[in-house]
This record gives sequence, structure tokens and C-alpha cells, in this order.
Amino acid sequence: MPRISVRLLLFVSAALLSACVSTPRTARDDSDQPVIAKSEMVQVTTIKDALMTLQPTGSPEEAQRIAEVAVLTGAESAKSYGVMTPPAEHNWLVNRGLRPRGLCWQWTWDMAAALAPLHPKTFDLHWGISNAALFNEHNSIIVTARGQPFDTGITLDPWRSSGYVTAVRIVNDGTFKVPYDKDYRWIERRPPAGAAEIYRPGQKMPTN
Repeated sequence: MPRISVRLLLFVSAALLSACVSTPRTARDDSDQPVIAKSEMVQVTTIKDALMTLQPTGSPEEAQRIAEVAVLTGAESAKSYGVMTPPAEHNWLVNRGLRPRGLCWQWTWDMAAALAPLHPKTFDLHWGISNAALFNEHNSIIVTARGQPFDTGITLDPWRSSGYVTAVRIVNDGTFKVPYDKDYRWIERRPPAGAAEIYRPGQKMPTN
């Protein structure tokens, strides 16, 4: 029996190593603080442009800052989580204590903690969940224009691409400016206890 367990462990380890993925890069500034690598600036532009399609249009400066924080957070989280494999495989490692963090709700928690201090005036932050309580439950920060319904929002989801931020509309709005999310159907949820406060004063808080 021990031989079978060792063989199984070796097989799984080999499979995980063979499935290595790329993760976004960071650089260091003159103060040795992490900054977005030049290679990742295309992500920033893509996310900013996506946010600026939300109606009514938000502030370009705020969209730029949200995009920068999201990209840097995705890259830094991938590094601190020790991400080397695709999301499902990384979840396996986390659930067995072989990696510190990296489940989708943990990515969302850390993204919320990074974005909440921005206090945007022309955008709202929401916590979204898909397939709640199922084996494929997924969480993500959702951004809408200020005061607009949740289902008009765009994901800021670093989990599904190992730190690269997926920014897609959660509902097909009939336009092709920003792709819509074909993989998940989102509903709004109250952030878990202890998560960052992403809802501004006066913003409707979900009850679930």
C-alpha cells in the first residue's frame, strides 16, 4: 500500500510539473518596491479600455488606477502564492497544504483589499460569485459604473489565468467592445466576514 501511495504521489507531482504555466511579471522601482513590468502594460490598457465602456462613462484617471492596481495585485499574488500550475492544479496543491493560498476566493479577497482603498467616485466595486456551493464555485471582483446594476459589470478575475486579470462583461450586452463571460454566470454576494469593505457608503449591500 505505501508503494502505491508513493507512486501515486510521484505521478501527480510529475503531472503538475509538466503543466507549468506562465505568470505575469513585476519589476522594482528605485525604492525596491514592486511595480508593473513593461511586459504587463498591455493588460493595464485592456482593462482601462474595458472599464471606460461602462455607462455612464467613468473617470479615465480612476479607470487607469483601478487597472494598474488590479494588474499589480494579480502579478504579486501569483508570486506570493507560488503559482506554477493551472488554476485547478494549484487549488489541489492549496487544499493539500502544499501552497499557502490561491483558491479563487483568496485571489478575490486580496484583490478587494488592494482596490478598496482607492475609493473610486465614478465606479463601484462588487463581490461576485458563480456556482455557489458547487464544486466549481468561483469568486471575482466585479466593477460597474457608479450606481449602475451589478449585471452591467466587468470582472477583475486573476484566478482563471494564473495572475493575468480577465476583464469581461458578466452579461452579453449585445456589443462586441468587451467580450462577455461565457464560462460563468454571476450573482452579487456579501463579502466574507473580514474581507475588505468594497461597498461605498450608500451603495446597496447584497443580503446573501
